[in-house]
Amino acid sequence: MLAANVVLAAIVVVNGPAGPATVGKPKIAHRLPPGQPDQGVVLAMQPTSTEAAAPQSPSAGQLLAQARRARSIWTNFPGFNARLRVATTAGYVGQGTLTVTAGGEVKLTGFPSGLDEKQVGDYLESLVGHRLAETNPDERVEFADDGTPAHPLGRLVKFVGDEKLHSSYRLRDDVVTQVNREMGEVRFSIDVLHVHRDATGKYVPEVFTVTFRDKSSGALKRCETHLNEWTQVGNFELPSHIRLQRSGADAESLLTLDLAGHELLPAEQSGSKP
Repeated sequence: MLAANVVLAAIVVVNGPAGPATVGKPKIAHRLPPGQPDQGVVLAMQPTSTEAAAPQSPSAGQLLAQARRARSIWTNFPGFNARLRVATTAGYVGQGTLTVTAGGEVKLTGFPSGLDEKQVGDYLESLVGHRLAETNPDERVEFADDGTPAHPLGRLVKFVGDEKLHSSYRLRDDVVTQVNREMGEVRFSIDVLHVHRDATGKYVPEVFTVTFRDKSSGALKRCETHLNEWTQVGNFELPSHIRLQRSGADAESLLTLDLAGHELLPAEQSGSKP
């Protein structure tokens, strides 16, 4: 009398040129109904793998969130005072006092006449504004490339629904390495070439360029090279040296700002709202 007939299905030993056989764990695939002459169990192989599953690549939103978290932001910023020396290729050299309030207002006092307050003030307000900027948790992005070939500045992501500025970023590791936007008839790109890391590992841009092109033709209109050096004061990375060089079709200019003697403002002088 034959014992119960066990049929092993798909127990196949594969020993091709790639290497040894793959052996799996048996599992019950099908049992014959009772009453059959030879009751048996069909076993099918469940392949097993010794290799760990490949990690999933981060989404566009995850890459952007990582870069946002890595920025050095002035949290609970009280404001500061510093001595500021201004020099330009137009021949102006002068020293005065810079005050930045907790709310980001820039005040220039005590400078000799001839200072272009708008040029200096606008630059410093932009710098301060980026350090006080908060992340928008509702921003939505998607990849605008497939990652091949690899770009030296990282993956390209575009902002969904941004019909005004048509913004896109490049992201590499935890850094926003490029910003692309449109304003009127001009398209500009900011390329971050080097960053400064604070004591916690968070970053601020140190060397970057801004290139302006005609939106329609792509013709180069002007280029800016920025150097922003930083010093730690309390819990904050504050600017210590700034150099802005502008190059256009028919003109060049250089603005240099040197800051020293930084002092954080006490609460009663910070200009913060109660």
